[in-house]
Amino acid sequence: MYKRHLRTQADFVVDSITGLKNVIKRHAVAGFDDVPEPIIFRRFYQICKFLQDNNLNDKIIYHDISEVNLKSDLKNSDLNDKGFYFLQYALGKWEDRFHKDQGEEKEWKFLEKWYKVFIEKNSDLK
Repeated sequence: MYKRHLRTQADFVVDSITGLKNVIKRHAVAGFDDVPEPIIFRRFYQICKFLQDNNLNDKIIYHDISEVNLKSDLKNSDLNDKGFYFLQYALGKWEDRFHKDQGEEKEWKFLEKWYKVFIEKNSDLK
C-alpha cells in the first residue's frame, strides 16, 4: 500500500543520469544484463517529459532529449507537490522496469497507467 511521506523543503536530487548509471552498474555486477546508455538517457528524459506534460512541475526541465547528459538530474525543487508525490508513488516502479524496457511508447503507457491510479488515490492534491 502506498503511503505518502511528507515533503521536505530541502532541495535534493530525486533522480539523475549518474545515479541511474551507478544502479545499473551494480545490477550488472550482480548478473543482470547491462542497460545501454541511450536507453538510460531516453528513460530519464521520458519521465521528465511525462512530469512536464502533466503539469507535475512548475518549469520546463528539459526541452528535448538532446539536453540530457551525464550531469542531468531532477531535483525536489523542479517538482510541484503533485509531481513530488507522484514520483514517490511511481519512481520505484519506473526504475524496476529498466531491465524490462519495451520501448518509448509502451513505457509511456506504464506511466499513464500509474498516473491514473495515483490520481484516483490522491484526489486531495491540486
